[in-house]
Amino acid sequence: MRVVVIEDELPSANHLIDMLATVAPAAHVVAQLASVAAAEAWLSDHAAPDLIFADIELQDGRVFDAFRTARSVGPVIFTTAYDRFLLDAFRAQGIAYLLKPFGPAELAGALHKYDELRRGFARLDGAQLDGLVRQLAAEPAAQRRHFTVKAKQRIRILPLERVALVMLGTAGIEIIDTQGASHYPSSETSLLEIERSVPSTKFFRINRTELLALDAIDHLEPEHDRITVAVRGLDRRLAVSVHRTAAFRRWIGLA
Repeated sequence: MRVVVIEDELPSANHLIDMLATVAPAAHVVAQLASVAAAEAWLSDHAAPDLIFADIELQDGRVFDAFRTARSVGPVIFTTAYDRFLLDAFRAQGIAYLLKPFGPAELAGALHKYDELRRGFARLDGAQLDGLVRQLAAEPAAQRRHFTVKAKQRIRILPLERVALVMLGTAGIEIIDTQGASHYPSSETSLLEIERSVPSTKFFRINRTELLALDAIDHLEPEHDRITVAVRGLDRRLAVSVHRTAAFRRWIGLA
């Protein structure tokens, strides 16, 4: 079993690898990665491993960013000190969620779940798998057409075409329209949920906290290994993070 470990704390990574050697001797760790950028690069250049163990909060962002741009990921067992990412984890091919500190018993339970899932899929014949693929292909993901936002005692509709930027601030999600005005969603949501609900051809997550609309871009300012973006209606420049720059260049048509 080929295993990848994504963990930015070396003692935690080594502890997990030591436990794997005891609980699952057949597991072979083919890569030990410590950042979103490293995970993104490795997953883009290699075939998906049999299983990934991944912390969520890494030194340069959240591991979900690496999974979104990888050509293939495979099943993931998340290992984290926080329980607030549970929903996002299972939307990102997570099969188990281990809260630190965990021990051999919890690890063995997660691996047992992996084995059960693997055996279940192995029982499907070719025709069943083809049917499942066709069914999934015939069910396009729901695409958001607007936001409902607070307006004093009212709820207003903000069409997607009027959205320039969605950002995560200290007060939660803030939506900036094409005139530079701020709006706040009428219901609680996350930046990851919003990112998955809007067209990927029209919106791009340029860093950990900002989701940018293509039509809102006025111009780009390349600076060495990164890019800053001028947005119409916004009096500040936005910075594309270093580990998202290559993907941004492809998205915008510069690569």
